[in-house]
Amino acid sequence: MRDWGINSWEARSCSNELTGLANSGFEDRHCGIISERIPELKRLSLEEKLILISELWEELSKHPKILPVAQEDVELLGARQSGYRQNAGDVSAWEDAKARILASRS
Repeated sequence: MRDWGINSWEARSCSNELTGLANSGFEDRHCGIISERIPELKRLSLEEKLILISELWEELSKHPKILPVAQEDVELLGARQSGYRQNAGDVSAWEDAKARILASRS
């Protein structure tokens, strides 16, 4: 794996800015660091960028404990789980919902 000279603090800092967690100003100075160090990224086609995003997300998902989660997301998930538990009979399997949607279009 190529070492781009980006330490974990810099990577987390850019991630924090993107997730709305920035507060130090550090992000403003360093968030363009990856595109500066890998200028080929700017020349990728839209399709290639989408593939790259998918590959990066796949890699990140292997390390869920280091990904930041906003407290409001945790609270929203808790509320949705609670709503499901209270009204479990009100939900549909994806296959059933998809069939209803497709039937409504014809």
